[in-house]
Amino acid sequence: MTWSALGLGAACLALGVGAGALYFYALWRSICHYAVEGRRLAAVALTLCRFAGLAALLAAAGFLGPLPLLAMTAGVAAGRLAVVRRLREAAP
Repeated sequence: MTWSALGLGAACLALGVGAGALYFYALWRSICHYAVEGRRLAAVALTLCRFAGLAALLAAAGFLGPLPLLAMTAGVAAGRLAVVRRLREAAP
């Protein structure tokens, strides 16, 4: 394995952490929008953007090879963990 492959894997891991955090924060915002009357259209739009954005990033990583895809997937899981932990601390 070359240094460039490891660098690409590290970049995909970092991008995955950011994408995962953004995805799961947007999921929380969607749930909040569903709870408020009159915000359902915003929730649907946010949900579609979440799915499309994450799918595009994972597809791009898949085209780069298996290591970037695995690194980005691990990053998404790490981003989820960070957001869930933060939201759990903020909850009463």
